[in-house]
Amino acid sequence: MELTSVTLDEVFAAAQARAASLVPETSGYLALAVADASARLPFTIDDPMVMLTSEGTVKVARGSEVIAPDESAARMRGLLARLLDCSAGSMPALAATARPRAESPDGVDGFIRELEAALVPVNRAAARRALARLARETVRAKDSGRLRRRRRSAAAAASAPPPAPPAPATAAPVPASRA
Repeated sequence: MELTSVTLDEVFAAAQARAASLVPETSGYLALAVADASARLPFTIDDPMVMLTSEGTVKVARGSEVIAPDESAARMRGLLARLLDCSAGSMPALAATARPRAESPDGVDGFIRELEAALVPVNRAAARRALARLARETVRAKDSGRLRRRRRSAAAAASAPPPAPPAPATAAPVPASRA
């Protein structure tokens, strides 16, 4: 089997188009994998930086801006909330974990504990299979042209650097006329 990968942007697009099955439990496992990857050194993580492979592995590219642990935990809750918004069905414990709140000093580790409690029993082998299936369905949707490009979220747009100013126009030299 060929190893392929998709970005979190593509997963969102496939789920919104109902071209890939995203259920709350899989949303929780995806958020858990991203949180696990960012717990030790919390960076700003944008959707295109998260890759999901057809083996069910989640890889997060290293960001350029280190953020406070409480802000990182709040962003992880936001990610979980966005995933649950695209999910078919509901899981009250996961929805409660996604709700914004004052974060503990534990940061992402506290979020991970809450998320694991909501996913009891945590079955990492089943999570990997579910994430692999989500990646394969997203690849199929992408290959068949069923994905629409997502608009950048307001948060992503706000964190992006401002566009470069246009280069000044230079006039082309005017050839001297022959008299």
